Amino acid sequence: MPTSPDRPVGDWISAKAEVVCLQLIRANSLAGIEPLDVGILHATAYLVNALSPVIDQAPVFTDVLKRNGLPYIAELQEGLDRLLTRRAVRVETFALSLNSEGSYDLDLKVYLDNATTKRIFSRLDEYKEEVDFASLALEVALGLAASDDPEDVFLEDASYSDPAVSVNRLIQVANDEAGATNLSATTAEWFRSVVANGRVMSDEEQVNLYMGHLRRLVDATADLGG
Repeated sequence: MPTSPDRPVGDWISAKAEVVCLQLIRANSLAGIEPLDVGILHATAYLVNALSPVIDQAPVFTDVLKRNGLPYIAELQEGLDRLLTRRAVRVETFALSLNSEGSYDLDLKVYLDNATTKRIFSRLDEYKEEVDFASLALEVALGLAASDDPEDVFLEDASYSDPAVSVNRLIQVANDEAGATNLSATTAEWFRSVVANGRVMSDEEQVNLYMGHLRRLVDATADLGG
């Protein structure tokens, strides 16, 4: 994904985390997830990041914190915070609740300010790499939206569910050159190899099949009483 600081979309929006954040919120909105829970925003970012080799792009964020439940990407959160202060993103819900471990959980749901972001998206959509990234983000968001519980779908991801990476550790998201450790992209690429009659599978189809694969894993676990 292009992140050149001289990209003409406005001085403050040139930071890659802010651009990615806007793209992901828009994708979820188009998929029907609006307002967007910030936990699902981070989960979408992780999946798009892990699957970026499918569209021949390097991951935007290389360090992702694995937690019990949904992941956390510090750079993405910083981008969201800046967007909130500039009112490009608005808050629908904000609440704190005490959990069983004695710490607080944040319930934060956000949505785009269309009046502010319309011009930004019109400029971003002039760049092929941004269009490809937006298409990938939409396929991931549609895959999450197709489930009653997007969090369950995310937690079946090949890389995030890898038991070799313990909770509260950073996941290093690999690019193509180090792709042997990127189980998400490797699994998605596998679908291309099994298409009958030599038909060429589009990037969107690969991602769609991978997201469907995650939903089937959720269904199988439910059938087993898990």
